[in-house]
Amino acid sequence: MRKPVLSAFLLLLCIGNAFGDICDSLSSEQLSAELESLKETIQHHDQLYFQEHQPEISDAEYDALVERRKALKKCQPSLANTLSTKSLPSGNIHHIVPMTSLQKGKDKPEIQRFIDAINHLGSPVLLQPKVDGVAAELVYRDGRLVQASTRGDGEWGEDILPVIRKISHIPKQLDTKIEHIVLHGEIFTRLDLVKGQLSNYVSARHFTAAILQTDQPESDNLTVLDFFPWRWLEHPRERDSENHQQLENWGFFKLSAYSWVLSDIDRAEALREQLYQSQSTMPFLMDGIVIKADRISVRTQLGENATAPHWAMAWKFPAEHAATTIKDITFTIGRTGKITAILQLEPTLLAGITIKQVPVGSIKRLRALDIAPGDLISIALKGNAIPKLDKIVHRSKERTSVNLPDESRYTPFTCLRYSENCHQQFLSRIAWLLGKQGLNISELNTTLQNELTINGAIHEIADVLALTSSKIAMYSTVSPSKATRLHQLMTETPKPTFERQLVALSIPGIGRQRARQLATYFKTWEQLTDASAVDIAKQTSLGKQQAEKIKHYLSIEEIQTVIHLLNQSVKEPGHQLSR
Repeated sequence: MRKPVLSAFLLLLCIGNAFGDICDSLSSEQLSAELESLKETIQHHDQLYFQEHQPEISDAEYDALVERRKALKKCQPSLANTLSTKSLPSGNIHHIVPMTSLQKGKDKPEIQRFIDAINHLGSPVLLQPKVDGVAAELVYRDGRLVQASTRGDGEWGEDILPVIRKISHIPKQLDTKIEHIVLHGEIFTRLDLVKGQLSNYVSARHFTAAILQTDQPESDNLTVLDFFPWRWLEHPRERDSENHQQLENWGFFKLSAYSWVLSDIDRAEALREQLYQSQSTMPFLMDGIVIKADRISVRTQLGENATAPHWAMAWKFPAEHAATTIKDITFTIGRTGKITAILQLEPTLLAGITIKQVPVGSIKRLRALDIAPGDLISIALKGNAIPKLDKIVHRSKERTSVNLPDESRYTPFTCLRYSENCHQQFLSRIAWLLGKQGLNISELNTTLQNELTINGAIHEIADVLALTSSKIAMYSTVSPSKATRLHQLMTETPKPTFERQLVALSIPGIGRQRARQLATYFKTWEQLTDASAVDIAKQTSLGKQQAEKIKHYLSIEEIQTVIHLLNQSVKEPGHQLSR
């Protein structure tokens, strides 16, 4: 449910830091423009969520927008009362009781403090799944359903009574003498009953929302809708959990199967994990759990404000996305001259991992994304917990240009010697040459490689294969004795196969598979360098033009020197790679 009550401490940490200096860097006009731009973005997403039921961003991403705007308002407090973002759609039905949202617990310690506070007041907590559907209010008078409305803006909602009356799982008449019954809950799609109805919808929630907005919904679609009553207003019992049997007797969804009364955080955490792992088998879509005081007297004592009760808190499932701000955009240049743009981020926590940067690919893609420092983005984790850009949540009004590297300056044939402009590509060549996929000289780690290169011990690629213990000690912080041991380990490195040497040399177009093909046919450097482009093309399935590039690369003086040293390492005793 939107219109969140934010307990977003992590977001404040991430976003608040990002705007620590912005107050000084933006003029009053720029600040006003950015606040107005954020307002328009928030209103756009409110429209998508509440009226069109087709949200483009998650609740966490929406919360980040709101927090960003709050942070910016602090730069100019005089604007705080003049830039309201309230744009939630109101309907034609006034709720009997306002439909508020929930506080969100950010982590286990916060949830524990909440449970302890409820226990201290003499009440256990009631735990239920946070069903993800369409919030609604149902009103019964003298047992008869007389009013049904969506949450809307919390005060006013849209009339959905005609559709609700057609949903077989929702009782229309209650066997009761209670004159006035008001239920707040979630209209949801029964995932255990669907038979293909969701195929044209983004999610079960979108399906639910679409059916509620349809004047003449198909009967098959109505049969899979249900209602999860998570609050009975002014009920006659002392504890909320005592109402479940009565609601079930009236014909409502079986709450007792998905409700637990408890008093400790460990049980709450275990149930949350159990529900999280069981999502695929549950009869409803859910995105977390809700924990609330079970005793009504304690709820009354704690009260609520205009946006949320103080006696309830949501604990979402582990986030699949996180919103954060771009601090800067940097670039890496690989051994082949490939340039990759890297977004430097305000640190954010996702699935227990602190994310500080995320790659976005080529300069061409960076331009297409139209992103800049100050933009708010969402990141996700892909396989092996690698962060990736998911979407752009908001583009800052004040665009900051980034100096882009000259792509024409870097190719598979450039930076065979070290220079300031070649810093990244050259060091990438060295790291690849000595890495596991190449010569596998692990003793010379990347930190030491960089130090030796910057201090002048390595000018071209071959220099790394001709390092001596005295040179290592002279051009690095390594002690002479350690330099001697390092050099000895390097000289004792087993001879790399010809295939690995081919991979190590970063020959254009030659990866492991083609290196294997070349090594199978040519056997030695002499045979390969003497071969024609036609022969190379034939053995690698490469075109003649690419084979000619390989011939050219192998003929370059710096590469010839490396090949000479590799040949020496094969011929000399011990297969030494340095002398």
